[in-house]
Amino acid sequence: MGNNLKLSFIVPCYNVEKYIKDCLDSLFAQDIPESEYEVICVNDCSTDCTRGIILDYKRKHPNIVLIDHDTNKKLGLTRNSGLKIAQGKYVWFIDSDDYIENNVIRKLINEMEELELDILNFELSRVDKSNVVIKRKIADTTDVILGSQFIHQFGENWQINGSAYTKIFRRSYLESRNLLFSKSSYLEDQIYSLRALFFAKRFKHIEAYFYYYRFNPNSILNTRMTSDKYRSVFLLASDLFIFSHEIEEEDKKLCFSVNGIALWYLNSVLKQFIFLKRMDRNAVILFFKEEMPAILKSGYFKGFKYQLLSHHELINKYLFVISPLLRLVRQCKRKTINKLLNAIVKK
Repeated sequence: MGNNLKLSFIVPCYNVEKYIKDCLDSLFAQDIPESEYEVICVNDCSTDCTRGIILDYKRKHPNIVLIDHDTNKKLGLTRNSGLKIAQGKYVWFIDSDDYIENNVIRKLINEMEELELDILNFELSRVDKSNVVIKRKIADTTDVILGSQFIHQFGENWQINGSAYTKIFRRSYLESRNLLFSKSSYLEDQIYSLRALFFAKRFKHIEAYFYYYRFNPNSILNTRMTSDKYRSVFLLASDLFIFSHEIEEEDKKLCFSVNGIALWYLNSVLKQFIFLKRMDRNAVILFFKEEMPAILKSGYFKGFKYQLLSHHELINKYLFVISPLLRLVRQCKRKTINKLLNAIVKK
């Protein structure tokens, strides 16, 4: 493949043997020649048949590029691996357990080309456990505007447009801003999308549903809180604090909102510590010990500082017996609520 590719799909893959075929099938059910786009599959140390399935597709579709990680790097860094070698003029990040609408690439590329866009934004379709498609509109179609204008349309709810996969990016724009995903593996889209939109000079949203987000019970969003998710939320809060300080002079209103959301994330994750398993609690404490010098130096976590670490270490001493009981109580509470909701729905 040459350097005249129009689009690079970047598909991070980890243990998605159940879904990867649907994903890849949708990427090849398109209305431009395969010679004009590439599908970069980044295998993040899958332990199931994911890699084998990709290789089977690669034999039929030479525009597949397979990258294998030596170590598991999680979603954010896996996307960066794909972005690093992407050759397409435009980039679309696709999660490997999701899929896209057939025959949409030409429309999207034409829109990007004709309007010289940095980002083209569109709606999201959700696919529930029963494969029912749910379409929820977030905004009306816009003219070509500043990305920051679109953010302000949502007011305090700017996070509603935080998904990277509902956007086509001009690759040269991402490179000009050095936009990369953080090492976080949970909610890493939030800060990436926020940064990308805020600095975009030519942005457009269209009321079209091209992306299908599928419910995956094994995805990081739908599994229990672990030390990895805990650290990821903390890193997201840190990144949001940093961004809010960066834009303080340029956009005080958004700065205040982002700072507030960062504090909300931080406070939310701190409350989850008591429900973690012992191994996860120890991993979190080690993480804070390693990160504490940078935390203190940054000045972003005012009011926490050393108390943040001592809070975790002190509570951990008393959670050996209590924590399992707390998790059991919470589990029973959730089951009761779900039963009540199901009973209401049946009526």
